[in-house]
Parts: sequence; C-alpha cells; structure tokens
Amino acid sequence: GTVPAPPEVALLRAMLDRMRPEDVGLSPDRFIRTRDNAAQGNLTITQRIIYKSDNFSMVMFFLPQNAVIPLHNHPGMTVFSKPLIGSIHVKSYDWADPDDQAALPPN
Repeated sequence: GTVPAPPEVALLRAMLDRMRPEDVGLSPDRFIRTRDNAAQGNLTITQRIIYKSDNFSMVMFFLPQNAVIPLHNHPGMTVFSKPLIGSIHVKSYDWADPDDQAALPPN
C-alpha cells in the first residue's frame, strides 16, 4: 500500500532498464523453444518468483507470443513491467467518478 517516492521510482526504473535476460537465467535458446511451443498451440502463461517479502515481490512471467492477460487490477500495489525478450502492449484504465463532471466527456 506504499507508493514509492520519485527517487525510488527512478532507482527502480534504472535497475530495470539495465536488466538483461541473462540476469535471470534466460538464454536465446530457451526463448526459441518457448516460441516454438507457442506456435504449436501451447499458450500457457507461467511465472517464477524471483524475490518475495512482506513489502516487495519480483515475479517473472513467461508469456507466449500473442498471449493476452485478462483485465485485472492490483489494489494497493505499484507495478513495474520490463519485457526481457520480445515486446508487450499495455492498456491501463482508471475508474471514472460519475460525480466528477470535469472527467465526463461533453454531450
């Protein structure tokens, strides 16, 4: 439930920017096998916990090509994402307050 302060966000972002697949035991050979499995219809999304504590966790997700994660939320969490191999497209939504007239589109 704690939002990181701007200097902490900058530090975490810098660390993620430098992170490479080899840092977590991935290799191009493993990626090729995963891509081949996805082409054969195996669209299983898996995960590996890298670190977990009461205040912080780091989880690595393995998503096959063209995989879609259903819309969901992370209440009380700040989420940082970093694709190590491939690319991702993220859509983010905020709840609109129906009483906030400034947030509503004009008629």
